[in-house]
This record gives sequence, structure tokens and C-alpha cells, in this order.
Amino acid sequence: MSKDYKIYAVRKNKDDKAFAKEALDILVNAETPADIFDLGNFKPVENGFGSVFVADGSVNTSYNAQAGTDRKEEYYDKNSKGELVKKTRTVTDWTPIAGNHMYSGYGACITADEPDKYSYDPDIVTDCEPYQENLDFETVEPFAVNNETYKIAEKGLIIKAEYDTNRDISNSYDHVKDMRCSSNVSVDAYEQYMIPTQQIKFEYNSKEYYLAAFARDGAYVNKDVPSISGDIEAQVKEMMNYKVARPLVVNLIVGLLYVLIIFFVANSGIARGNDSIGIVFAVILVGVIIFQVVYYKSFKKKYDENRSNIVESLKAKKRETVGKILSKYNY
Repeated sequence: MSKDYKIYAVRKNKDDKAFAKEALDILVNAETPADIFDLGNFKPVENGFGSVFVADGSVNTSYNAQAGTDRKEEYYDKNSKGELVKKTRTVTDWTPIAGNHMYSGYGACITADEPDKYSYDPDIVTDCEPYQENLDFETVEPFAVNNETYKIAEKGLIIKAEYDTNRDISNSYDHVKDMRCSSNVSVDAYEQYMIPTQQIKFEYNSKEYYLAAFARDGAYVNKDVPSISGDIEAQVKEMMNYKVARPLVVNLIVGLLYVLIIFFVANSGIARGNDSIGIVFAVILVGVIIFQVVYYKSFKKKYDENRSNIVESLKAKKRETVGKILSKYNY
């Protein structure tokens, strides 16, 4: 088809107050510092425009790969007594596969001052209007479109198609490797959308961060914010005396006790002339396994509870101070 494209203008339907509340609520719920609203230097919402150049069409992907299917296999191996015992293992059978996959969708090239800050979705432009001068809402002149713009949009469509191909194949097999694709794209239409943007920038500990999105209901808010997830993990581990209480250490201790008990039983009168050693061995083994499973589950449950309590406490502190920023800019 020709390289002609239609141009559309999109209204702003999320005001700055609604965006500010949504963006700051993300900071409240994210694992950000408790003092972020006290020490952070927040700027007012900035408004701008971005251009999204879209290639709508279909892709025919030819692929070849190695597909793996798991199966259970029985085999014999010697135990500690030198006896042959039957065991089971998982074996993957690999086979070459090839075929074609059809995909319909879109690829997008975002042009703005900082395009990586914005995420496009067709649902946010369903009520667009053909671009023309003197519209009854604010917009800007279309951004320049060149050959590179077309290539990026078409490449985005191909990437989505090849990802969808891989996903469909993976649903039919246990494993997929060495996948190679050759894709032919057929574009049905090109469109350019002029979409308003919003962002909040702020400084914290001398570093600048942001929250940004297209100024549309349902638009995804991208963010670059300070994280204290590592500090939270360290605090939880300190609370639970992680160095000595973590499951790995406990399992090693239990394993050592297990070896000592077996050694004692094997060298005691219990093991002579009867099969009691086997019974004792089985009982101890089952007991160790049960203890390890129970301990791991209880440890993880307690760990998750402590982590959740810390995070909720941080959220509560931030909820108490977020109003400072909202009221500062009359949001």
C-alpha cells in the first residue's frame, strides 16, 4: 500500500488534578521512602503533546525451532548398600518444528520530548477526531514523519507478531529453544495521533524522578521513582534473625543431625541381625522431610507477614503527608 497516513487529534480528558492524585497514589503504594513527600521537591504537573505513529496490519511469520516434550523414564541405580533400585527421572525429547503463524495488530512509534516516558494503547484514542486547524480543543501541529518513523512502527508490529508466535508454540510444548523467525509485514493503514501528555517531576536526595502518561483516562503511568525494596528486605531479615533462622541454615543443621542419628543407629545393636535399621531410617527420613516442609512454609508465611506489615506501615506514613503536595498546587 502507499505510505499515506491519516492524522488524528485527541482531546485531553484527564485534568491535572486527577493525574496528580493518580500519580501520587502510585508513590504511596510503591515501595518508596516514607519521607518522600516531606523531603521530595515536587514540581507542578507539566503538560505537553506526543505523537504516536501507528502501523495497523498483519504479519506472516515463518518459524523453525526445537520443541521439547517431557516424559517420565524409569531407570535403575545402586543405593548406599550397592543394591539396584528403581528410580524415575524426567527426560525431554527434542524434535525440530517449523510452520507459519499469522498475527494482526499494531506497531507504534512514539515521538515526544522524552518518548520512553509514555505507553500507547489503542483504547485511549477511540474517540479521536480527524486533525484540522481550528479544532475546538487544544492540540499541536503534526510531528514530522520520515522513513525511520515508518520502520520503527513496522518493526514494533513484527516484534509483537514474533512474541505472539513464540507464546503460541510454547503453549503446545513443554520447552522451546533455538527459535528463528522470518516475518513479512502487511500494513493496512498508517495513522498519526496527536495526544496530550502529563508528567510530574520531583527531586529526592539530589536525583530527579518522574511519573508520566498520556493525558487520557486509562493511560498507563510510567514511572522512575526511588525504591527501598532492598532496605525492606534487609529489615525483615534482621527482624527474623535471618542468618541463623533461614530455611537453608536450618536444613543444613537438620541434615547434620540426620547423618549423626543414622551413624549412631548403624553402629548400635539395633542394626544387627534384623531390619530395624531400615524402619528407623524411614521414620527419621519422613520426620526430617515433614519438618523441613513445615518449617519452610511457616518461615515463608511469617516472612511475608512481616514484610507486608512494614510496607503497610510505610504506606500509612506516606498517606499522612501526601496531602502536602496536593494542597501546595491546589490539587
